[in-house]
Amino acid sequence: MVAYRAELLTDHTEGYLSETFMGRPVTFSDDSLLTLYALVRGRVVQQPTAVVFTAMPEELGHHLRQYLRWMRGSSLRSRWRVRYLPARQTGAEVHLAPTGTTQPATT
Repeated sequence: MVAYRAELLTDHTEGYLSETFMGRPVTFSDDSLLTLYALVRGRVVQQPTAVVFTAMPEELGHHLRQYLRWMRGSSLRSRWRVRYLPARQTGAEVHLAPTGTTQPATT
């Protein structure tokens, strides 16, 4: 579950709607792009006790396609982070550290 402030959406509408990678439109990983826009602004909070229920694909083929889509999005956002997110910005150290070894800084 995610919530964004309206000003974040209106300020980044053009970049959000016209994002391309290697000349092709990006039609996946939109939630992470908006989160990265918010990180650049320095306004991101997490709610670690939130509980969300989700529907998972029942067919193996559907699950594999979903997993591949997530991996493409993760690869694309990793490049975005390295290019645009300042190393001093909260979140950069979490992304660049090995999984499970660093907790996000709280302010």
